[in-house]
Amino acid sequence: MKRLFKISAQSMDSGEFIKFKKTTFYSAIIGFFCFVISFYYFFPGFMSVDSLNQYIQAVNNQYGDWHPPIMSWVWRVLLKFSAGPSGLLFFQLTAFWSALSIFAALLFRKPLHIALLICGIGFFPPIFTHIGIIWKDVEMAIGFALSIGFLFLAILKQNKLCLWTSLIPLFYGFSVRHNAPPSSIPILIFIGGVFTKLYFPQNSRKKNLKNIATLGVAAVIFIGFKTINNLHQKFTRVNHNYPVQQIWAYDFIGVSSQLKTVILPDFINKKYGPYQQSDIFKMYSPFSIVEIYNGSPKRMPYIYDKNEIDTYCKDWIKMVTTHPKEYLLHRLRLWTTMLELDRQFCGAPFIAGILPNDKNIVYEQTKVRTWIKKTYDLSTSFGVKRILYGGWFYLTLNIFLLAFSIVFLKKNGWVPLLLVSCGLLYELPYLFVTTACDFRMHWWTALVNMICIALLFSKQTRDLDPWKT
Repeated sequence: MKRLFKISAQSMDSGEFIKFKKTTFYSAIIGFFCFVISFYYFFPGFMSVDSLNQYIQAVNNQYGDWHPPIMSWVWRVLLKFSAGPSGLLFFQLTAFWSALSIFAALLFRKPLHIALLICGIGFFPPIFTHIGIIWKDVEMAIGFALSIGFLFLAILKQNKLCLWTSLIPLFYGFSVRHNAPPSSIPILIFIGGVFTKLYFPQNSRKKNLKNIATLGVAAVIFIGFKTINNLHQKFTRVNHNYPVQQIWAYDFIGVSSQLKTVILPDFINKKYGPYQQSDIFKMYSPFSIVEIYNGSPKRMPYIYDKNEIDTYCKDWIKMVTTHPKEYLLHRLRLWTTMLELDRQFCGAPFIAGILPNDKNIVYEQTKVRTWIKKTYDLSTSFGVKRILYGGWFYLTLNIFLLAFSIVFLKKNGWVPLLLVSCGLLYELPYLFVTTACDFRMHWWTALVNMICIALLFSKQTRDLDPWKT
């Protein structure tokens, strides 16, 4: 931090640097108190089935790739300092409130505006109710947000150290969810722009070359992240669970439901069947894949044999190309259900506690915690639930912000457009890969929308653009 102040002082006059120190102080104090409140409420960390599964992997030091293993691997490191989920909760909340504090310190000068940004985003019901849940969805979003914060520091303070630091949380966010990479592309382009700005300044004659360098840097980092992930899985001896099979299974059941006849890979029907149309009907639900793998009396099997997986993939491709209409109708139904456009709401938009377990991890209720929970439970009633926790709302807002960013591109620069694109690149692929109706799948879109709205109210936004001439 001292080095940051030293470098910043060299790039600002004394008056501006004093203002920066004041806004940093205000942001740090507010962020710290918000951290304390959230840490008290969520401690030791809310956990679902997915959370417990990844915790067990961390404890046993045995990893699978149904969930990307990096979260469990980091969790195991943190277990050396704190038992249970509390270490990961501390890590998660520190990164979240640090990101918001950085945004506030750089985008605004008045203490009231700083407080409004940090508290307005951090305590907004759909955001706050998730920041303490130990989910990879949340950690991906927080990693991306913190990386963006460091990039803001890098461009506004001409700080190369912050540029390189931004890669750490970005890599974590990139690695912690299977579908994170597409959403990271705009951030990688932003990194490429900041890189060329800091290392090749005042070189406007070679604008095309700088644009190529920007995309080149983004591509190199993307490939580097994928390579590191592959090496990490290799050296940690990750067991291959082939998680893509859940998408194939859902599609086979969905298309079979559309055609009202059983269309499954022959090896599955022979080895685990036979399946009847009545079995397909009982397994299929547009709300979740759970019944497909955990229903009764028939269910789809988990496949771990590499040769069978190859056959599974070929049969899936054949099914999609043979019945494209039914496949698209099935996928469109899942996607609209995920967006909460269905007449029935998906269910509880967040969890508030810890799933009963045999690991002696419990959440103790207190009067204050109960009061906080009841307060936030109000956001799921009075007809606002479908809006505040509706994926359709955040996708619509995202598209609106995208259009707004394009119209006011000259005024605000490229950064709002890039960031809002992160949300769109996260939402749209779900049309082809969604397996459940769950608000946490929209949480990154909700968060990045809030960040973009803050950018539109800031006078510093244009200065964030590394392509500004």
